[in-house]
Amino acid sequence: ADVYLKDAELELAITAVQKILSLPFPPQSAEGVDVILDARARLSKLLITKGDLEQSMQVANRGIGPKERNSFFLANLHTVRGQVWEAFGQRADEQGDTKSGREARKNAIIDFDRAIEINTIVLKELAAQQKLAEQQLAEQQ
Repeated sequence: ADVYLKDAELELAITAVQKILSLPFPPQSAEGVDVILDARARLSKLLITKGDLEQSMQVANRGIGPKERNSFFLANLHTVRGQVWEAFGQRADEQGDTKSGREARKNAIIDFDRAIEINTIVLKELAAQQKLAEQQLAEQQ
């Protein structure tokens, strides 16, 4: 996608990312889930650039489900969804709909806060794993 974007080929970049989303990853594969979340975030951003905010939101929403496994990729998707909300807010402001603009920005803040929350959880989990590994190493010595 980045190579296409360097040549201002937005549609080809979108198609390249959509191909990733069509790959058959094994169900419940953590790596597969991460790749899909990352691709959804990338596609959602590309669609913001295109100005297709509704489709961008749909792509982000499909990646954020009720059963979330906390990861940096999920946090990033919440960040991107926040960016979609920001774009909705800007569009509403430009159309003179300040009420909808404020509401969209409130939703953006909710997603940005969720991204921070998820990143904090993941970092704490990693720190705990590191501490456990260090303890196990000390016990072996």
